[in-house]
Amino acid sequence: MAKQSITAIILIAVGLLLFLEQVDLLYLSKGDYLIYGAIIGGILWFINGVNRTDKKGVFAGSFFFSFGTILLLMRNHYFIQSDDFGFASFFLCLALANFVFVLFKRDRMNNIVFGLIFGIIGGGLLLSHLGYYPSWRFFYQVEQFWPVAIIIFGFILLYKGLRKKEAINAEQH
Repeated sequence: MAKQSITAIILIAVGLLLFLEQVDLLYLSKGDYLIYGAIIGGILWFINGVNRTDKKGVFAGSFFFSFGTILLLMRNHYFIQSDDFGFASFFLCLALANFVFVLFKRDRMNNIVFGLIFGIIGGGLLLSHLGYYPSWRFFYQVEQFWPVAIIIFGFILLYKGLRKKEAINAEQH
């Protein structure tokens, strides 16, 4: 999908929403615009990313769509309305976006690792919020084991360096 058509679709959608609000057929708060904008923008970003060869936009599109959907469900009282739940959902949506991106671009090992890290953080925050796990224990463990993230990042860099070196050696032979 060309950039002009995405821009045109966004302008039409925003103009339609503003017109309906202007003639008192629709009322949306500023928060509603943010939520619906995230969902619609996420869908458009995702479609654009799927159609590109480098798949740029798949990550952002899946994140904004999933997080916007959770915010919409929270706003309509299908989910718990609290900052703790929203914060946990944020990390879970980041994890989901990383895993969706890996489905489209399989050579991205670091997205799997970051997806797992964000999933563990989001899952821990969610379990802590729901009372299944004491929050002080979760934050204590994060405080105690944060150097593991540096170790994992080091392994990712080492893995990338070895892959790049193998590719260079394969080209030379």
